[in-house]
Amino acid sequence: MNALPRQIVTEDFHIRQSDATAEIEIADRLVAEVFGPGRYAKTAYRLREKSGDQASVYFIAHDHRAANTKIIGCLRLTPVKILMEAGVTEDFYLLGPVAVAPDFQGAGVGTALMKAALTYGDQAQDRIEQMILVGDEGYYGRFGFRLPYPTHKIMLPGPADLNRVLVRQCL
Repeated sequence: MNALPRQIVTEDFHIRQSDATAEIEIADRLVAEVFGPGRYAKTAYRLREKSGDQASVYFIAHDHRAANTKIIGCLRLTPVKILMEAGVTEDFYLLGPVAVAPDFQGAGVGTALMKAALTYGDQAQDRIEQMILVGDEGYYGRFGFRLPYPTHKIMLPGPADLNRVLVRQCL
């Protein structure tokens, strides 16, 4: 597992990479709370299923003001292979889901989680050169995510709005 150069720490929370089963289970419950049962039908879940959970890297945000350092946010980064129009596959990091507890939304937790994941992807030694997600360019554009050109080359499982499929090159 690639380590972050340091933890991201603010006055209210800190973020670190985690492979602790108990933390991942709590993070998965947070995702369920934020996104509901319909999340399993999404394209991102279908892509992740093919690679297996063991390949995912989790970033966990903790409220360190609480006595039990409550988990308040999480982000998952999963290496995936995506079929392209020409019948070849390309390696990507699938970014997401990003989930933040309702009481902490708007407090910078999601931004800090994104920065941690981008740092990981940029410094990883596994030669994956691209990140992909399904989301709004208005939000994710500030992190360097853009509509790929041409979008029709990406073949995704399940229903996917190609106007929301965003790609970022790792540095």
